[in-house]
Amino acid sequence: MSAPQPLANSPFTAEERWPRVLVVDDIEDNREILRRRLMAARFEVVTACSGAECLEVLGESPFDIVLLDHMMPGMDGIETLTAIREKWPKTVLPVIMVTARDDDPLIVKAFDIGANDFVAKPFSFPVLAARTRAQLEAVKK
Repeated sequence: MSAPQPLANSPFTAEERWPRVLVVDDIEDNREILRRRLMAARFEVVTACSGAECLEVLGESPFDIVLLDHMMPGMDGIETLTAIREKWPKTVLPVIMVTARDDDPLIVKAFDIGANDFVAKPFSFPVLAARTRAQLEAVKK
């Protein structure tokens, strides 16, 4: 079996593994669509349906980046981001908030807590993929 070939604009070479992404969203359809699109774009994808599951999965194995929804029952995205930043700095584990709630106070709060980027739903997948690669490249340097 040959090594996976990353996209032309990927920060990873053919010899490197695909970037490992944790997608966190309480809506199963959202997780599944994003998982399939990211896998087609040469990302290894694991999903979580809640903030608590996100933290559990992060504690079990390493990831390169987290795509985190805000509006989730129980622990919301801001609470989850706060817990992530207690263990992993933004220079080690980038987090992109991906949420339908697109208001200035939330965006500012997310950045203040340590979000690396913020993408509003509905989003353009090529733009989300490019922003994900940009965050991975920034951490890699």
